[in-house]
Amino acid sequence: MEAKYLVLGATGGLGYAVTKALLSQKIETTILVRSYEKAIQLFGNHNFLTIIIGDISNTNLLRQISENKTHIFHGLNVSYDKWAKEMPTMTKSVIEAASLHKSTLIFPGNNYNYGNTTEPITEITPFYPNSELAKVRVALETMILKATKQGRIKAIIVRMSEIWGPNVTNKSFEPVFYNAIKGKKIPWLYTIDVPQQLLYNLDAGRAIVALSDPEIAKDNYQVFNIGGQVFNSMRSFFEDICSYTKTSLKTSVLTSKFINTLGWVHPTMKAIRNLAYKYENTIMLDDRKFRKTLPDFQYTQKEKAMKDTIDWFQQLVVATKDGRKKGGLKRGVVDFVADN
Repeated sequence: MEAKYLVLGATGGLGYAVTKALLSQKIETTILVRSYEKAIQLFGNHNFLTIIIGDISNTNLLRQISENKTHIFHGLNVSYDKWAKEMPTMTKSVIEAASLHKSTLIFPGNNYNYGNTTEPITEITPFYPNSELAKVRVALETMILKATKQGRIKAIIVRMSEIWGPNVTNKSFEPVFYNAIKGKKIPWLYTIDVPQQLLYNLDAGRAIVALSDPEIAKDNYQVFNIGGQVFNSMRSFFEDICSYTKTSLKTSVLTSKFINTLGWVHPTMKAIRNLAYKYENTIMLDDRKFRKTLPDFQYTQKEKAMKDTIDWFQQLVVATKDGRKKGGLKRGVVDFVADN
C-alpha cells in the first residue's frame, strides 16, 4: 500500500520538519492547520501536499481526513497551562481516528518522562516523572500503549532531546536566534555552563519518516530514542550562533531565585520549577537502537544546521517589523519561562 500521511501540528517546529521530510520524498501528505496562509508560507504549493483548514476539536473532520492514511503524525501541542486538560482529549481523538482507519500513529516524546537521572536513558528505562508536564506525557504514552495492546492501532513512539532549527519558534530557541541576530542578550534558564544534548529538527523529521517505513515498523508498538548532538554547554552553542550572526555574545541567565519569585505571580511557574534539573544537569538519551536500525543515517553537519537556521530566522526578521510573527511571539520574561 502506498504511504499516505496525515500530519497534525504541521506548522510547529517538529511537524514542519516531518512535513518537509515527507514532501522531499514525494510522499502524499495531508496537513490540518488553522491558517492556510501560514501553511503556504512554510511549504509553498506542492503537488504532494493537501492543506485542510480546521481544528482538532472537530472530531468528525479528523476522522474524515484520516481515511486512507497509512500514518498519522501526532505533533499537536498546546501551552503548558493547557496540557493536562487538553492533550489527553486530543490524543484520545487521534487514537480513535487511527483505530478507525487502521493507521500507524507516530507520537513524539522527549526526556521529561524520566526526571533527573545521571544514567543514559534507553527505550526501556523506567519512567520517573517529577513534574506535572511529565506525568501528562507518561499518561499519553500509556494511553497509546494500551490502544496497541488492544489491537486497535500500531504506534511508534519517538523520544527526542530538545529540538532546535528552522521554524522552532518556542520560547526556548526563538529568542536565542532572534536576539543573536539583533545583537541582544540571549535569554536562558538556570545555567549555560553544562553539556546539553540537542537535536536539529530537520534531522528529527528525516529520522521519524525513516523509522515509520513498514519494513522497519513491523511491530504493533515500537519505541526509539533520537539523541542528536551533545554540545559542551549552551554557552558554546550560543557562541557558535554568534560566530555566524557576527554579533557579540551577550546572555541573560534567569536564576533559580528569580524563577521561584515568578511562581508567585504566574501559576505555571510553580510546576516549571520541577524542570530545573533539565537545565542544571546533562540528561542523555541513549540512541544506540536508532543508530543500529538506521546505520546509514547522517546528522546534518553543525555548520550547515546553524547557517540554515540563522538564515531562516533572518528572513523572519526581514519579513516582519520586529522579527516577530503578527499576533505576537511574546518575549516577556514570564512567557519565555512559562513555555519551557
